[in-house]
Amino acid sequence: MRRLALILAVVVAGCSSTPPQRVAPAPTASAAPLPGGLPQQSYSPIAARPAQCVQPSSKVGDIRPARGARPSWTRVSTLPDANIVGDFDVARDGAVWMQTWWLNEQEPQIRRWYAGRWERFTRPSVAVDRIGRLAAISADQVHLIGTTSNSVAEIHQTGKSRMLVSTLQNGRWRDMVVADPATRGLEAEASFVARGTWAFVGDPIAMRWDGRGWTTHRLPGETQVVALGGEGDDIWALRADQDDAGTRPVLLRWEGRGWRPIELPALGGPALGSSPTPLLGDVAVNGPADVWATGYVGWDENNEEYADEPLRARLFVLHWDGTSWTCSWGPMSWTIGDAEPDGKGGLWVTAGPEHRPEELWHLSAGRWTEERLPAPPGRLALVTKLVKMPGTARLYAAGYVGLRDDPGFGIARTQHATLWTTGE
Repeated sequence: MRRLALILAVVVAGCSSTPPQRVAPAPTASAAPLPGGLPQQSYSPIAARPAQCVQPSSKVGDIRPARGARPSWTRVSTLPDANIVGDFDVARDGAVWMQTWWLNEQEPQIRRWYAGRWERFTRPSVAVDRIGRLAAISADQVHLIGTTSNSVAEIHQTGKSRMLVSTLQNGRWRDMVVADPATRGLEAEASFVARGTWAFVGDPIAMRWDGRGWTTHRLPGETQVVALGGEGDDIWALRADQDDAGTRPVLLRWEGRGWRPIELPALGGPALGSSPTPLLGDVAVNGPADVWATGYVGWDENNEEYADEPLRARLFVLHWDGTSWTCSWGPMSWTIGDAEPDGKGGLWVTAGPEHRPEELWHLSAGRWTEERLPAPPGRLALVTKLVKMPGTARLYAAGYVGLRDDPGFGIARTQHATLWTTGE
C-alpha cells in the first residue's frame, strides 16, 4: 500500500526533555546469501464468497461514525528533537521502538520508550542505509530492515541497493547485508513490511525470526505483500498489486507449514461511471474467524497532473468470518490507512479526507464512533500508524500535532514526534 509518511509536530512547551543517548558498540557486518529453511507447503485457495462487492450509491453507506461519548486516547510523550516518525513497533514487554528524524540531522535516530522514559541508540552504519521497517522483539532486541542505498533515485538509476537487516540485541548491533539478487534495487519504505518476528521483502520473500536467526522462502508470483496482521505465528499477510487493478488481492494465512490463500471479493463497480482502482491498506486479526481487511477505491482523473492519485475515493472495510466476506462502504472522498484490533473483538482504523488521517474510527459491538487524538488548541493531530501491544488490549498511535496549515506530506519545523495510547 502507498502508506502515508508519519509526520509529527506539537508545541514544545510541555514536551519531554531530550532523551538520553546510548552509543552502542560498532556493528559486525557480514555479506550473506539469503537464508532458507522456512517451510513452504502448498494449500488450496479459498474462493471469495461473495465474488464481488458492489458499492451502494455515493449518498449512502454502511460506515457513518458518530462522535464518541468520551475521549479514549491520551498522549504518552512528545519528542522536542524529532519532526518525523519513519516507523514504530511495540514488543510484548511493552517496549516501543521508533525511528525518527530531526531536520537538523542527516541520520535517522533509533529510540525506545520503556519504563516511562525515552532512550536514543546511536547506530554506527556499515554503509549509508535507509531503514524501512522496525520489528520489535523486546526491550533488549529490535530488528531494522532496509537497504544500503543512499537514495530512492540511486535505486532506480543503478539498482545497486542491497537489503540490510540490522539487529540490536543486548546493546550490540549486528548488520547483515544480503547478497541475493532478488533483494537488489529495493526501496526501503515501499519494499518491506514487518511485524514482530515476521517480515516480507520485495516480490515477495517471507522472513521469520526463530530466536537465533532468520529463515526464509520465496512465494510464487511477483505480487507484493503490503500489510501484516496477527500476533506470533498467527500471522496473516495481505498481498496486492497496487499498480495493477486487474490483479485480485488475496489474504494469506500462515498454517505452520505454508500459506493458505483466501481470495478477496472484487471491489467497486461503476457507481461513478467508471471502474475504480482498489488500494488495499491493512489487515487486522481478532481470531481465525474474525479478520478485517481495509482500504479504498479511487477514480483517477484523466490528465497527467493527477495520473498517480485518486481524484475521488471511497473507503471500504471487509470482514472475514471464516467462510465468507461482509463488505462495508464509507463516505466519499475519504481514505483509510492503518487498522488494528482493539483486543476486545473490535477494530480501530485511521481515516481522513484527502489522505490526511485526522480521525480514529472505532468499531465496537457493531457501532462505529470517531474521535481525534488530543492536541493543544489551534493544533491538529494526524496519525498514520497504529500498533497493538501483543497479548493486551493496549494500542499505540504515532503521528504529529502541528499547525492546521502544515503540509500533509511535508515537513515543518513546528512538527514534533508524538506517541499516544489507549486501552488497558
